[in-house]
Amino acid sequence: MNFEAVKDRGIFYLCTPLRNYSGTNMTEKKTKIDLNEVDEVEKIDALESAGNEHEEESDFEEAETVADRTDYSGFSKEDFVKKAKELVFSPSIKEAHESYKKMRLLFDDIIKKEREQLLKKFVSEGNEPKDFRVPVDEFKNEFYQAYTQFLERRAEEKARAEEEKLVNLKLKNEILDKIRVITESEETENSLNELKKLQQEWRQIRRVPRENMDELWEKYRFLLDKFYDNLSIYHELKELDRQKNLEAKIELIKKAGELYEEKSSVKHSHILLNKLHEEFKTIGPVPKEFSEDIWQRFKAASDKLIERNKAFIEEQKEKRKQNLDLKTIICEKAEQIVAVEYKNSKEWNNKTAEIEALFEEWKKIGPVPEYVSDQIWKRFREAQNTFYKNRKDFFSEINQDREKNYQLKLKLCENAEKISDSNDYERTGIELIKLQEEWKTIGPVPNKYADEIWNRFRAACDAFFKRRDIHRTAMKEEEKENLKSKEALLGQLQNILDSEETDQNKILDQLRNVQKDWSKIGFVPKAKFQDINKKYENLTDSILKKYKLSGDEFKQGRLKEHYEMLAQKPNSFGALKDEERKITGRIRTLSEEIKTFENNLGFFANSKSADTLKKQFEGKISKTKEQIKQLEAELKMLRSVMKK
Repeated sequence: MNFEAVKDRGIFYLCTPLRNYSGTNMTEKKTKIDLNEVDEVEKIDALESAGNEHEEESDFEEAETVADRTDYSGFSKEDFVKKAKELVFSPSIKEAHESYKKMRLLFDDIIKKEREQLLKKFVSEGNEPKDFRVPVDEFKNEFYQAYTQFLERRAEEKARAEEEKLVNLKLKNEILDKIRVITESEETENSLNELKKLQQEWRQIRRVPRENMDELWEKYRFLLDKFYDNLSIYHELKELDRQKNLEAKIELIKKAGELYEEKSSVKHSHILLNKLHEEFKTIGPVPKEFSEDIWQRFKAASDKLIERNKAFIEEQKEKRKQNLDLKTIICEKAEQIVAVEYKNSKEWNNKTAEIEALFEEWKKIGPVPEYVSDQIWKRFREAQNTFYKNRKDFFSEINQDREKNYQLKLKLCENAEKISDSNDYERTGIELIKLQEEWKTIGPVPNKYADEIWNRFRAACDAFFKRRDIHRTAMKEEEKENLKSKEALLGQLQNILDSEETDQNKILDQLRNVQKDWSKIGFVPKAKFQDINKKYENLTDSILKKYKLSGDEFKQGRLKEHYEMLAQKPNSFGALKDEERKITGRIRTLSEEIKTFENNLGFFANSKSADTLKKQFEGKISKTKEQIKQLEAELKMLRSVMKK
């Protein structure tokens, strides 16, 4: 076949000759690529592109092929070249083509890897990558030459197949012309023989262009029908056809009976019965002696099925009425739910579940009579829509409240973050606990902020309490050391008590030094606080008693030093305020006791032992007033320290 190369702006075209109906050339289109002008890969791509353009399944290629299961993973370039040459003239064009495409991917991969290695070596030798030139690869040239040769053969085979279709079209048209002649001829016996020969010739001719197939077949069938209508022998053939039609209609009667026994749905059986009736009408006539009988049998089988369907339809009508009653009840339940105004999210969520359950129940109920189908659905749908609208309005209002809650909790976060770095652990701890209690009283926030705002607040609280725990742990260790120091001071007091010193001033100085050191020492473990202080007071009192020293001045000095030491602590103000509250509370309690004593004195006027009881109560009143006086002095001293 003659091919001509075409190259336009780097695009290659492969074209085949176009021929007219008679098979002669109408236009000789350019068909071949000049394979010497382009790279081997471009040649293949051009041929593949041209061969695949408007590609349909052709006569020269099998409709189905066996997949190439050859394992090419271990092939060398030489193996690929050998295989490519073997496939050039393969009897199966399509199988060979699939093999070529599969091999090409693996072959190109080998070429690519070799080039990368050569380039890497070239650069490692001190050369510039841009100066690299790929050496000639004979295996590559041989592989693509074989592939190109195969694609040219494939294109030629395809072109020949298309030309053959045009020739076949011409031949079949010629046969149609001959059939037309004998159809219009008065010859009958010879015409039938000639027609049989023409039919045999028609069957031996292979495919024609797809666009002409339907037209050819319609002409062929028309002429055959016309031929048999004009032949007297057709009557004999007609009787044979009638017998076949009789058998076909008996089969339809059987199918109608089976359709009744299947107990299929009314709709499905009705559709199938209509198809049987349509087929019954299109089968054609049967022998006249059976015509009426076969129709009555078919009609009886059909009527039996129709009667069954009618009974079923009546039953379904009654069922639909019952369904209407059930759906009416569901509508009433839904309307009752809509009629109530719900106050909180829990109630709305519960009622939402009920509405959804009603809808699920609705879907399980079958259809209702058609004349009320839209009406009953509209009623339920309106109740649904009203409920969901009211629910939306409620939660819209809830969301506004949640936004307010968010702002309140945001403020709590800011307050917590402000004090989370404080070293006043006692007071700050109390404040944070108050913030936590306040947090609990605030309602929920929008879901999108819930985790974020809680994590922020918790982080601020956790940061403080973690530091406080660390501080308390350190304080516990310090308290243990303080306990040891105070126990050592108790030893000094015991030494003072056991000494034979007679100079009261020296003893008092020693006591003051111990007192000063005692006050400087911080807290001791809470469990030991009462015991250590009790021992300290007992030893101090024993020393004062032994050396006949006045304890008031000593105790006042010791108390002042205690307050001054307390004022130096990190949370001093809070601790001093606690001391102040304790003293004022004690004064208030003692004052109430004095009032009680004074009121009780009036009851003893007429008593025989009035004087004795009166003296006892007067003594208690005097002692209590003295205690109040001492507490007031302590309070004055404390407030003086607090001012500083």
